[in-house]
Amino acid sequence: MAALLSSIRASAFLAAPAPAERRVGRTLVTVALATLAAVVAGVVAVVLVALAAALLIAVTGSADFAGPHGRLDITGLLLAGVRPGRPLVSYILDLAIVGSASIAVALAFLAVCARRAGRAMASFATSAPRFRWRHAVIGLCVFLPVVALEIGLASLVAGGGGDAAPIALPGAPFGARLAYALAAVGFLWLAALSEELLFRGWMLQQTHALTRRVAVVIAVNAVLFSLAHGDQTLGGFITRCAMGAGWAWVVLRLGGVEFTAGAHLANNLGIALLGQPVVLASRPEPGDPFSVALQVGSLAGLVLGVEAWLRWRKPGQTPDAAIAALP
Repeated sequence: MAALLSSIRASAFLAAPAPAERRVGRTLVTVALATLAAVVAGVVAVVLVALAAALLIAVTGSADFAGPHGRLDITGLLLAGVRPGRPLVSYILDLAIVGSASIAVALAFLAVCARRAGRAMASFATSAPRFRWRHAVIGLCVFLPVVALEIGLASLVAGGGGDAAPIALPGAPFGARLAYALAAVGFLWLAALSEELLFRGWMLQQTHALTRRVAVVIAVNAVLFSLAHGDQTLGGFITRCAMGAGWAWVVLRLGGVEFTAGAHLANNLGIALLGQPVVLASRPEPGDPFSVALQVGSLAGLVLGVEAWLRWRKPGQTPDAAIAALP
């Protein structure tokens, strides 16, 4: 284990930060400037999506975007969250705002960080010469069935009397289901990639630049990732801590966020298609012990699977040597 941790500390991914990023004072200024840019970018993205939605609704005369009181009301619709009778296609608006705002925030934040550090933005994503899309697809394909199984088992244990899966919402036409599914894939990919770039990219590297202890880097990533979601339930906190820690370890072992971005998309996509629609209104994670144990267990299995594959594929190699040989 000591040799493994030593090789991780010396990996190209963690070595990406420039000398300027190792100074606390400069880092605090960078974070302040980057946060300001991210807030502005996020607000602009939300406004543009809302304007585009209002224009589309005006042109089509669609009644699918009525608020809880039955009249056309985008703000009321978004704040109402999941409610009985809400048309499936209307949830595309929530997805569009989540995805567009997330990627705008991430790119603005990283652009400032990259500019002040004098390095390429791509270095926050991977130590490979280019973004490895194959890893992202594998992460999605491996973890999506696991998430679907989690949701199915949790529903069975709960009695199976919950609401229908969004993709199987009664009365929704095929076109609405298809549009919702495609929007979920596209916009949730933007959201997942954004979170991975910020937390498993910039934050992982920046924390290591200030403290060389891998355990501290992973713990900080896990806790801040969980707190950033604003879910104050114990179950939600534990689950997202497990996500943050597990995905951080996978990124350190693979030298990039591609695989975890795919797995992150799988997690969000499974919920959006089979659990509940993604909405802007706050909604806590299921806090029952069985659901939490399922999610933590599946994340542990993902980490062990990646670790076993790496050791089987390239036994005895350092992470960088193994990464160089990966497709």
